[in-house]
Amino acid sequence: FPMEASISQVDVDGERLATVILRDITERIANEEARLLLAREVDHRAKNALAVVQALVSQTTAPTTEGFISAVRGRIGALGRAHSLLAQNRWQGGDMRKIIAEELEAYHKPGQIRLQGADVILSPNAVQPFSLLIHELATNAVKHGALSVPAGKIDVDWRFFGNDHLLFEWVEHGGPPAIAQPSHGFGMSLMSTVVRQLGGTLDLSWGTDGIRVAAQLPSANYRRAANSDSLAHVVSPG
Repeated sequence: FPMEASISQVDVDGERLATVILRDITERIANEEARLLLAREVDHRAKNALAVVQALVSQTTAPTTEGFISAVRGRIGALGRAHSLLAQNRWQGGDMRKIIAEELEAYHKPGQIRLQGADVILSPNAVQPFSLLIHELATNAVKHGALSVPAGKIDVDWRFFGNDHLLFEWVEHGGPPAIAQPSHGFGMSLMSTVVRQLGGTLDLSWGTDGIRVAAQLPSANYRRAANSDSLAHVVSPG
């Protein structure tokens, strides 16, 4: 084991006496290594976050300055909330239900959104991209979809699909007819990009009362929680 030695000597009645104290410093070295590892992890994630922010700012478009500021602020806010959740969980990932609920909290009235799905923990690398996906779906619903009208509702479901995939579905009801958005629009491109970044696939369809989104995510992005039974939950503010 690693150790530290403290050596001293003294003359007593003409004789030289020496003392050697040995200390086990295994714990100290482990703590130092943990701090270095954390510093490298924070540096890595900070650089990644800044790169994402740079991409968001450079690619976001809006007809007015106010619209541009609002769009950028919302997307960076989603990244910030995901980052905070990761930090709280010591970079071990994040509860999928909690991520969805927190991201949707500011966008709806009581009873408008229903969540149903198994207990799933997203991997550290999946938390921020998935948060951006939910943010884009929510802002689109507020501007053009089910959350733009009082009677609109959204069903958000996720379940295990096949042996190694998670199927996430977002289905809007009671809203205005969904109008197909151009695939080159930044919002659509961002959703496609984040799902592709996770190695998954994204399918969108436009119905008479809202949009339907289905995303398949491979198992590298999640793990089943200890209690993974399917549960329904109606989201309310606060």
